[in-house]
Order: sequence, then structure tokens, then C-alpha cells
Amino acid sequence: AWSPDGRQVAALACKEDEWEAQRREGNPHAGRPRLITLEGQERLLDDRATPVEPVWSPDGSKLATAFEYDVAVYDAGGGQPTGAGLSLREPLRAASADYDARVFKKAEPAAQPKQQQQQPSEAVLISMNPFVRLEWVEPETLYAQTAFVHIYHDEPVFKYPRWHVLHVSPQAAVLGRLRPPSG
Repeated sequence: AWSPDGRQVAALACKEDEWEAQRREGNPHAGRPRLITLEGQERLLDDRATPVEPVWSPDGSKLATAFEYDVAVYDAGGGQPTGAGLSLREPLRAASADYDARVFKKAEPAAQPKQQQQQPSEAVLISMNPFVRLEWVEPETLYAQTAFVHIYHDEPVFKYPRWHVLHVSPQAAVLGRLRPPSG
């Protein structure tokens, strides 16, 4: 994904043997997110692999990607990667429990005999799937799509896709630096 100013590209990359293993197992292709400048300088943003392509903030100052149930936001400038991680497993679990109850008319765990009841955190949720795509549409609005994805005959198959909205804002430490000194 090209930066809004066209001076950098955000990409995913992995080793050839990792790529082949992903293909053999029917998993979406994943790589480690990085930034590459027009001069060819490369900056690794994270050592975790993800199939979610990085997306730029509208002003080009940040970019985001996702790792299973977490979203990571990185500063695009500077030599060292800095950023924040948003752990969204529990909010996604709660949203999936509500969604499954409404859409799939899934019985609540309380409807089962006491011996067979599962704890809410252990319940199998049909719509509880990892992030597969991000879209950063406004400075403080990031859309994240979850879905089940598997590769069949070299074609991705998406099941149970759902969009989620994330509202992001600058960290308090950054806001403090932007305010004029008091007194």
C-alpha cells in the first residue's frame, strides 16, 4: 500500500519456505509488516506474521495492521518502529456471542444441563473469527473486518464476514505535548 504522499510503501514479506508452508496448509498468505522508502530503505514494523495488509491513516503519519484478534498502529516516521497494540479478543467475543444469539438463534449456555455448561470464554462461537482486512477512512475511524478464510484450490473462501468500527484517538502523552505550557 503506497503512502498518501507516495514516498513509502507498506508491505508484507516472508521467507519462501514460510510461503510454501502456508500454501500447503491452505492458510492465507501472511508476512511481516514493513515500510520501504523510495530509496530502498526497509523498516520492519513487527516480527509477527499476518495476512492483513497494512493500511495508511488518511494523513500518512501512521499505519495499521492486525494480528488475529489484535490491531497494531505504528508511526510511519522515524527510524525505530513505535506504536500501540489494541487487544480486541474480549470485545469481539462479546459481540460474537450477541451476533450468534441473534443470527444463528444459538442457545445460550444456560439452556444446557449444569454438567455440560461451558464457561462463556469457552463457548464455541460461529462468528468469532480473526481480522482479515482493515480500512482507515477518517483520522479517528478505522474499520476492521473479521471472517473465516481458507484457501481451496488456490482461491480464498470467506465465510461469516463482519465489519467492526474502531474509534482511535491520540494518546494522552501526545496530547500533553501539544498543549501550551500553563502558567
